[in-house]
This record gives sequence, C-alpha cells and structure tokens, in this order.
Amino acid sequence: MTPKPTALFRKKFAGGAGSPYDWRMNASTPLFSAVAINDTHLRFGGHDFGAARAKLAAVVQRIADGRDGPPPQVLIQLGDLVEEPRRDHFEQAARFFEPLKSTRILHVPGNHDIGPDPDGAAAHPWLEALGGALNNACVLNGVMFITLYNARADATDETETVARNEWLRDLLQRYRATPKVIACHVPLVALRDPQQIEKSFGFLSWRSLDYRHTLRRMIESHRDSVIAVLSAHLHLSGHALVNGVHHLVASGPFSWPGDHLRLDFYRDRVVARMIPLEPFIDSNDIAPYPLRNSVHDRHGIEFTDAKHPAFEHYIAGNPDEREVILPR
Repeated sequence: MTPKPTALFRKKFAGGAGSPYDWRMNASTPLFSAVAINDTHLRFGGHDFGAARAKLAAVVQRIADGRDGPPPQVLIQLGDLVEEPRRDHFEQAARFFEPLKSTRILHVPGNHDIGPDPDGAAAHPWLEALGGALNNACVLNGVMFITLYNARADATDETETVARNEWLRDLLQRYRATPKVIACHVPLVALRDPQQIEKSFGFLSWRSLDYRHTLRRMIESHRDSVIAVLSAHLHLSGHALVNGVHHLVASGPFSWPGDHLRLDFYRDRVVARMIPLEPFIDSNDIAPYPLRNSVHDRHGIEFTDAKHPAFEHYIAGNPDEREVILPR
C-alpha cells in the first residue's frame, strides 16, 4: 500500500515555523490581515457529510485562536457555503463564524448558493440571509474589497452580467488609485493546464464563462491597483500571474488539503499563504492515498500537468503557489 502523503505534505507545503513567510519570524507586524474561506458545502438536518461542518468549525477556531497570525479584520466567504440553498441553512451556516467577533464577514455567492436565475426566486434565500446585493464593495484599512457574482451569469451578455460589469467599470474608474482585492467564485483564468483540468474537474466552469472576457479584461486594465483576484470553485489550490494580475484559489476545507487563504498586509507587500486544515489531514476522512479530494480524485486517475508533476502538486499547488508575495 502506498504510504499516506501527510509527512511529505507537511514538509513541502505546510509552511509554518522556519518558513520565510512565518509571521512569528517576520521583522515587522502586519498592518492588518484578511482570510478567505470557500467551498464548505455544508449540509444540515442529517449526517455531517464529508465532515464539512466539523471542518469549517475547526478552520474558524484556528483563525480565532490566532494560530497562523493575528486575528483578521476581514473574512471573505468565497461561495458554496451550503449544499442546498435554503434560508434556514444559510442562517445556520452563518453561526459558524460567530467566534470571529471583531471580524467583518463578506459573502460571495457561489453556484450552489444561487440557482440559474439570479434575479428570480433562486437568489432570494442567499440575498435575504447573507448578501443584500449580488455585488458589493467596501473599504477597510485603505484597501477596497470587491465581491462579485460570476457563478452562473457570465456565459452570455445577459441583463445581470451587463449590470454587474457596468457597476464594476464605474467603481474601478472612480477609485483608480485605491488598492483592491477582488473576490468572485469562479476563477477568471486557468489554474492548471486547460486540457487536464477540464478532465479532472469535469465541468466547463473550470474557468469563468466570461462573455468575451469582458470582466477579466476590465480588471486587467486596472492591474496597477489590483492586489489580487481571489476565487474558489475548483477544489484545488493554486496561483497564477496573468497579464499583470495575481489570481489565487484555495481548495476549501471540504476537499484535501482543506486549505483556506490568509493575506497579511504590510506597508510594502501582501503575503498570501495557503493554510492546510489539521487534524483532518490525518483522518480517515482524507486518507488513505490516493488523496480524498472529493473532486479531482474521483476518476481513478492521478492527474498532473507540466507545472505540477505529481498528483499532490496538482491538487495542493507547488510551494511557490502556496506562499506568494504580492506587491502593494
């Protein structure tokens, strides 16, 4: 039997003490911090499927305890919070974040959170329980955090897509000099080789069906003020620098290695780190090898590509994708 990848993972990917990005060893203290959590896929009323509720509770407690750095000022929930989009489920899910009493919570709608008609009844439970609007922006500590809905509406130039793009275009123009973090559910660029990820992910939405790439190009035209685009949906972790814009995605707690993303803001840089979920790395819910990822391992094939020569790398990202220094 092939040995479990836990020890190898910790050595190659987990960072922590001794890492050049270890916050405890850095000469300066972050001005403030943000975290992003995604793809928790919570279910209620029965079995804790995939230990999803236990995993999210463990992540939130880790953050609240300051195990990886000072408690964050903002948490961005990047979508697919629940498996079934019911208002009572969203309300129960929101309670998981209560230990983060002084943290501002921002929510991005995912494809599991909102149905195919964002202007119709399918959007109401999410909007009423969490959102208030599909697209939002706020300025915290001098950084603008922009949350966008792109989980279903981008395939054509429909009314909701046009309205979102016009709203964002105006926002970017009015705040050209303000540093920005942009958050959406579906990535705008390829995080793995397109032919491979289309097979391993199994859905066409491995990259946003951004009509004529309007959204991506709009963001790229303001690359000088965009710190990063955060996204989710893929159930793997990675980083890509495309046309001057940094794109970051974490696996989410539901899927191995259970990553959430942490951003530490310094005066001259932002340090982005993927934080794996323990102790679930060692649990039977994750192991044995092949990795229990819940998405990319379901075909019986250990996918790789030119930049990710091992299956672990393909899912968890390479070390230089898991710890990234972004300019401010």
